[in-house]
Amino acid sequence: MRLDLEGDLLRKFLAIKGRYGFESSADTVRLLISLEYERMRKESSKDKRGSR
Repeated sequence: MRLDLEGDLLRKFLAIKGRYGFESSADTVRLLISLEYERMRKESSKDKRGSR
């Protein structure tokens, strides 16, 4: 997958990549997908508990 980032989005991406010490951009994308998926799951479980 090719991902072209510029400007502020590139700066943010590189900051995340550096924070976790990744050399690979693919590893950074995998991390972001995993973090968002977990956030969505937690949000979904909160919604289910709140509707009872």
